[in-house]
Amino acid sequence: MKVRICYFSVLIALWLSTISIAAAQDFKASKGEHWVAVASTQDINNAIGIARYFGRDARAVRTRNGWFAVVLEPQKGTIQEIRKRQGWLQLPGDAFLADGRFITEIVWAPRDAVLAQTALTSERPAVVTSGRLTVVAQRRMDHDGWTAHLSGQIDGRQAFDLSYTFETAADYPSTLQLVHLNKNNEFPDVVFDANTGGAHCCVQTMAVTPDLAGHWAVVDLETLDAGGPGFEDVDGDGVAEIVHGDNGFLYLFAPYVDSFQPILIKKLVGGSLRDVSQEILSRPRVIQDTRGLEFMAKLDPSLWNKNGFLAAWVADKVRIDEGVDAWNKMLQAYQHDTDFGVSKCEIDEPITKCPLDKQRVLPFPEGLSQHLQEAAYTHAYVANTPAPAPASAPSTPPPPRGETTPAGTSGTGFFVSGDQLLTNAHVVKGCDDVDTSIGGIRSPGKVMARDPINDLAVVKVNSTGAAVAQLRGGVRLGEDIAVFGFPLRGILASSGNFTRGTVTAMAGLADDSRYFQISAPVQPGNSGGPLVDRNGNVVGIVVSKIDALKLASITDDIAQNVNFAVKASIVESFLQASGVQFSSDPAHQELAPEDLAAKAQSISVPIECRPPMQ
Repeated sequence: MKVRICYFSVLIALWLSTISIAAAQDFKASKGEHWVAVASTQDINNAIGIARYFGRDARAVRTRNGWFAVVLEPQKGTIQEIRKRQGWLQLPGDAFLADGRFITEIVWAPRDAVLAQTALTSERPAVVTSGRLTVVAQRRMDHDGWTAHLSGQIDGRQAFDLSYTFETAADYPSTLQLVHLNKNNEFPDVVFDANTGGAHCCVQTMAVTPDLAGHWAVVDLETLDAGGPGFEDVDGDGVAEIVHGDNGFLYLFAPYVDSFQPILIKKLVGGSLRDVSQEILSRPRVIQDTRGLEFMAKLDPSLWNKNGFLAAWVADKVRIDEGVDAWNKMLQAYQHDTDFGVSKCEIDEPITKCPLDKQRVLPFPEGLSQHLQEAAYTHAYVANTPAPAPASAPSTPPPPRGETTPAGTSGTGFFVSGDQLLTNAHVVKGCDDVDTSIGGIRSPGKVMARDPINDLAVVKVNSTGAAVAQLRGGVRLGEDIAVFGFPLRGILASSGNFTRGTVTAMAGLADDSRYFQISAPVQPGNSGGPLVDRNGNVVGIVVSKIDALKLASITDDIAQNVNFAVKASIVESFLQASGVQFSSDPAHQELAPEDLAAKAQSISVPIECRPPMQ
């Protein structure tokens, strides 16, 4: 599933039209400084996920047009100078400077759950205090490691006096922190760490925490590569969760520099850690992590073809119930020629005892599926095969209902680039050449790519269309949509047919999440036509209608307007895999019905399959 990130360049005019001098807010930047506007979206978790990417200077804000925006704190300089200062944190190409009058509210800013912290070195003791608790810590080097000695006082009376030895630890500064991690404890927990040294690895983090009887003890908060954990109050209960990347994805599907990690969220309960990543209160944070990854890929599209990125992204998507769309996209984009991946032993031995000459790297989809199941991301959601859909979903699309003419199958297509059309695979089944009519003039075309599983095909024509589709994901249940196509050719109008309806379900037959169910009337020949929203953006492609008579023989009732369309996210994955350039910069102005019909008509053409000569 591709995240729709709406950049500010398309909203500037709208914002300026809603700003008045009398409505100036406190968010106006100081003289000589400007907010840096980097992205806009209608979804708050999308905004927060993007803001997290930019770090401590980023804010998610509400704007005067009701959308959410991502901005960087006011700073001096031109946009070019700010870009240089950002370093590796790349700004979008259409980021711009603003005075802040479009902001009505800051809805998210980085919040540090750490109550107090200081550096701990071997040269001097460290002291941290929060409320009634004061902790003094000192460390002593010992062979290849060092020992930490911690003493805590509550209201001046000793609460604990403990030591902990890191058997392997470099003489690097470590951190001493007070963080409230245990909900049942009155006092914050004492967190301290040690670095093992080396290029990346590792940070071992410990906590001193009291039990219900008031006895303090040392608890292991795990050893992590790529830095220690973060602390955030994810579920809003007043105590922090422990947040970090899943180290199981490092080095597995890619070298370290190309490895990405899905988020893990853990809670300290008594003296043990509990993974709460899949609990409902953690879901917004996982969504934010997912959207952050997708924003990174928006800035660097090459990530969509890197297995290290795809593995982490699919893992996150599985946890927010978007796994099927992600799995489909991964199947069409992943890198085949790689030595990284999950290994399988060809003899009856665990991989840890398997001779190297008996180990085989599994294909990426199979290895990823196995890893997701072993790491408890899913048990049956992603099949342990390179299939694009889970075992519980149909392995084929809903039965297609194309229109058969004496010359062959006919349907509809629409322009996704200047001379390339998208249509259904079943419309061009059995033929490589097609006939289209563009502006009333016959134009032959050739099938360039097919995806029979998702019923999609690309046709290249000899002429250029009047307009191209603007693709948009993120459609919601109940949203108004419209369909344009050329059904029942020779019976209905040759200029095309426009019908309106709503999204009535977010999945197709047997909960197949590749499809929408729609109420807009569909006839034979509509197959391959665009499904558009109120702004004229293409949100899907019409694929089929249910066989009402066959269903009536089962239910004793005639089903009306039960039709299906492939989601735009599946379309985008197919077009990317086929090397087709397309527009994912959606329009935001609602159109009158007659203008909507004209826009849909401008991108649509009839298609007739020409079977090969016998």
